[in-house]
Amino acid sequence: MTTHASYKLVIDPELELDANDFAKSWNSISECTSTAEVKIDSQRFDPGLCVTQAALIGIASSVASGLIIELVKRALDRADLRQKLKKSKEPQVVIREENGIPIILVKPPSDE
Repeated sequence: MTTHASYKLVIDPELELDANDFAKSWNSISECTSTAEVKIDSQRFDPGLCVTQAALIGIASSVASGLIIELVKRALDRADLRQKLKKSKEPQVVIREENGIPIILVKPPSDE
């Protein structure tokens, strides 16, 4: 029996990406929609750093974190985030766990 999890998606406000734009982009990619459903959530998560903008619901526990990160990057590309940043670098996407909740953090590209 496959279990499912939900991930919070936290997008740094510096990226100026609207949650609805991300959801529209995610929903336009069949691999994304077959992996998870997007729910918009504008509730504060980490004041001064990020705002929780969405949740990815129903991700099978067997889905590797690397695949989740790649799907998020594809949705960000589709949302033209790189063009908004006016940079060739892609944003940083990492998964961490806080209080037992998996969180996908989307941050500006590093300057390295």
